[in-house]
Amino acid sequence: MTNKDNKRDTAQVLWQRIEGRLNLHAPHAWQMLRPSAQDQEIQQAEVAMDITLPEDFKASCRIHDGGYVLDLVTDMMMFSLEEIAAEWQMFQELEKVGTWSDAAPPYYFTERITRSGWQTGPIQPTWWHQCWVPIGRDRAGNHCCLDLAPAPGGFVGQVIDRDHETGPSRVLAPRFLDILSSFAQDMENGKYVDTVYGLRTRSED
Repeated sequence: MTNKDNKRDTAQVLWQRIEGRLNLHAPHAWQMLRPSAQDQEIQQAEVAMDITLPEDFKASCRIHDGGYVLDLVTDMMMFSLEEIAAEWQMFQELEKVGTWSDAAPPYYFTERITRSGWQTGPIQPTWWHQCWVPIGRDRAGNHCCLDLAPAPGGFVGQVIDRDHETGPSRVLAPRFLDILSSFAQDMENGKYVDTVYGLRTRSED
């Protein structure tokens, strides 16, 4: 989900495009947008997770701290910073109690799947990594994460998909700004419809 034509756009420019469409065509989704995060809130989240968030993601949070839907593998509701830290802590606790310690390799890293030609991209072959930052979740409990510890060849801050049953599946974009750029383009192309629950992709109608 990468729009190469808009790589130079800043988070502010992209959000101006997105806000323009939401304001005119998606009143329910517009009302769900959360206000900007303050630098103190960003720092608190970073301290809670003992990580440094990518600058492009922080720039987006300074405009809207979650509360919007992105069409990634599925429709994902994007978390606030407070929700991100809470979700990350949940995964950390599951890791500590050994939820995945005796599990087989994640599904998309098994020999059968890799031989089939599936491309996960440069993701560490583990069920959970403390440097994965869950930034959104769909209605089935699957997540999109910022990957701050990619495998060789990856980008720090790349966005990955993580299925709740099978683990990480693939790299979605090399950085969050690419995701935001595609969101702006998709809004302008009429990909989303407004509902009382926020945006949904037209394919779900």
